Amino acid sequence: LKNPDKARGSSGEVSRFQIMPGVWRAYSRSRSYTNPQVAWDVAHRILNDRYAWFVNSTGRQPTPFDLYVMWNKPGLYSRVAFNRKRLPRQLFDVALRFETLVTGEKVLQLSRR
Repeated sequence: LKNPDKARGSSGEVSRFQIMPGVWRAYSRSRSYTNPQVAWDVAHRILNDRYAWFVNSTGRQPTPFDLYVMWNKPGLYSRVAFNRKRLPRQLFDVALRFETLVTGEKVLQLSRR
């Protein structure tokens, strides 16, 4: 079994939370990508900032779907005005599966048209 703390994504993401190096550097001077506590601290700060940004931008609390997209593609989500129906199909489908996993409820597939 691979050690998630030593994982590197195909785009260069670091740590168990798969954070882009430039984003990591914006939140920490540490290069301790493999330290679970450091990685958690960085990820927690990023998520708090994105959460606040989302609420400020939309005037609502994010759903698990929103959290997934904000973590993985925040710039894209902003460009489509946080409209899930305007996301690329693959990202939409994965975020919907994540929402289903988190809520434990079957989420009806929304029409994107």
